[in-house]
Amino acid sequence: MEEPRAPGEWGGSPVPLYHVTTHPIPVGRVLLPYAIGREYATVLRLASSALREGSEALALLLAGDAWERLRGEGEHLAEMILLEALFEQVRIAVMPQSAGRLGAVFAWGSLGLAHWYRAEHLPGGVVLRCVLDAGTAEEHDGAVVVEAFETADLADPRPRDLQRVEVLAERYWVARAPMAFPELLVRGRVRVEGVITDEGGLDRFTDTP
Repeated sequence: MEEPRAPGEWGGSPVPLYHVTTHPIPVGRVLLPYAIGREYATVLRLASSALREGSEALALLLAGDAWERLRGEGEHLAEMILLEALFEQVRIAVMPQSAGRLGAVFAWGSLGLAHWYRAEHLPGGVVLRCVLDAGTAEEHDGAVVVEAFETADLADPRPRDLQRVEVLAERYWVARAPMAFPELLVRGRVRVEGVITDEGGLDRFTDTP
């Protein structure tokens, strides 16, 4: 696994990072961690508990009102929450020293990777240049998460689907090179420096008139 690294350990101080989001964020703001981890903590705990208890408990959860509400929110939210619960379960088993995804800020170590992510997953979004004021970052292969999501049926999962995700999650947490799409899981203070313009410049966007 890629060792966690602190500010300045990528050859500069502080560390430049890139983050992709739907709307510009003003200069100086500190990025919040992963929205699924923040906003769906209760249902993540329910999913984790059901996965530990076994197939009957999971079937009851997926047939229940809480899960039906998630399905109603669209954008494959229910499937993503189940995937994240599985990844977290595997992390605890094989790499407990890792900080995990649920409380992390996702970032990229190069502008090229950030542009690629935007083109593939968030067309119309913006790329922010940020700085890691304090904290650590771990590098993992984001392509493995995409593979897990696309090759397992998490809307109506069978045991083979859960096993498929678990195998891929272990590969993700072990984090061996080469990585197809290295993403950074950052624990710490990630501060916005500006928006990358289409011309490659830096717009120091503020929310003041």
